[in-house]
Amino acid sequence: RLAALLAREAPRVHALRSWIAVHEPLSKERLRLCLGAASQAKALQQDVAAMREDKFRQLECMEAEWKTHRQELLSSGSRARRGAEEAVAQAAVLEGRREELQKGLERLLRAEKSV
Repeated sequence: RLAALLAREAPRVHALRSWIAVHEPLSKERLRLCLGAASQAKALQQDVAAMREDKFRQLECMEAEWKTHRQELLSSGSRARRGAEEAVAQAAVLEGRREELQKGLERLLRAEKSV
């Protein structure tokens, strides 16, 4: 029985060994290519992560510069507003003095006309 079983299975075993002999090198080559592609993908992911980190740092620096610039603009705006308020106050004082002088001149002119 064993001899009959071996005789019947021997062609299948031989065919399987032939198939393995043909496909094993192809499979090894595919595996090598896949490992190479995986290695490249990992290197690319690391590069992208490094670029992302670099951009993050750049954005942090830009944000800090923007905040500083914004604070300077706010301070400058406050100084300009205070200066404008002071100028308005001075203009009001000068306008008052001008009106007083004008009234004084009008009084003098009336006084001169009456004399």
